[in-house]
Amino acid sequence: MAGAIGPGDWVECIDASPDWWGETVPLVVGRIYRVLRLERDPDRERPPGTVEECGVILVGVRVGPKGDDSFSLGRFRPVYRPNVDIIESLKAPSPSRELEDA
Repeated sequence: MAGAIGPGDWVECIDASPDWWGETVPLVVGRIYRVLRLERDPDRERPPGTVEECGVILVGVRVGPKGDDSFSLGRFRPVYRPNVDIIESLKAPSPSRELEDA
């Protein structure tokens, strides 16, 4: 995992392969999704304390019999989205400088 993922983050799907049972998943590789929440999934066979022991619940994507199952974090990569202040500072004109005589 390249960076931490948390609620409200945008992620790109990098793995839409069938799940452990061979069932298709409602994901599309390359599509951007928003994380609703992370949840600890005791059914995941991963070492305690690793990122993969958590599952991702996405906004608007329901999966499982009750619609609350999660996806493995390994199916996604974070999408960097700078905050508004950074974008505005990059759009601002550069301060003018006087040219020095060579």
